[in-house]
Amino acid sequence: MNRLETIEAIKQLKYRYFRLLDCKLWDELADCFTEDATAAYDDGRYSFQGREAILGFLHGALGSHDVVSVHHGHNPEIVVRDENHAEGSWALADYLIFREANTRLRGAAFYRDG
Repeated sequence: MNRLETIEAIKQLKYRYFRLLDCKLWDELADCFTEDATAAYDDGRYSFQGREAILGFLHGALGSHDVVSVHHGHNPEIVVRDENHAEGSWALADYLIFREANTRLRGAAFYRDG
């Protein structure tokens, strides 16, 4: 793949991650991660190693049908280091509805992927 095709593939992967997360399609979401993926959320407060650990956290946090979520990633900045490595930054805007608690949460952050 050339550099622009690689960047587009990375964008598509991130968009798919957000959609599958919000649709609670856990089996399909698993395909967005390698077996040895790592993830940290909330400035590292929640850190996980391995696909199963990451999915367990996401499912636990958002898996209930009581929780409705919408995640949007904007303004990607992607640097392709070589054919096997890239880094990216995304502006995140999310909105969560907790039905039973009749609570809404609007959030903003930056995803840093590498």
